[in-house]
Amino acid sequence: MTKPTFAPAARLGCIASIALASVVPSSLVLLPTPGLATTSPPAAKTPLNKGCPAVLNVTLPRLQDEKPIDVCSVAGKVTLVVNTASKCGFTGQYEALETLHKKYGSKGLAVLGFPTGDFANQEYASNSQIASFCKNTFGIQFPMFAKSTTVATSPALNPVYKNLYALGLPSPGWNFNKYLILPDGTVRHYAAGVSPLNSEIEQLIAQHVTNQQ
Repeated sequence: MTKPTFAPAARLGCIASIALASVVPSSLVLLPTPGLATTSPPAAKTPLNKGCPAVLNVTLPRLQDEKPIDVCSVAGKVTLVVNTASKCGFTGQYEALETLHKKYGSKGLAVLGFPTGDFANQEYASNSQIASFCKNTFGIQFPMFAKSTTVATSPALNPVYKNLYALGLPSPGWNFNKYLILPDGTVRHYAAGVSPLNSEIEQLIAQHVTNQQ
């Protein structure tokens, strides 16, 4: 299946919303290339429970078959949590996320995808549609979970995000926000416009998966 071309209007919709809604410093937003971020991202620290970050100590249905699984069972030495969407201007970041998974997954990185329709309803209605899109369009192999919400005021708030917010971390301003969880429990937040291949993100991943081997 041919990868879709995302319309400029959709991309502008993402950019405009980030500019208005994101609380992340502007120097981290919409880097034109995956270069080094010049301002430290918001960070917090989560306790570790038998080596698993406490924020991930929940059970959620996986995307493919909605079977409940322990999120800690698919966490890594380093874990990247991303709220995804299939019809956003940033959906092309799936390719970069899969690149990270292929490069570092065997060394201890876990990329975890959490589809939502929170922003402009840019996600398919059913989990089966999302799973098909991810597999057929980008060949996604990293763990994906069933569609949920990251909206802090929602009674159905995804518990992983509830735990992240309890640490004082920003909520997503749009699709494809990133929370990078390091082996000591440090959690760093990156806005949607920051590429998964941003050199700061990749350097932290490479440093910590190497150090933990």
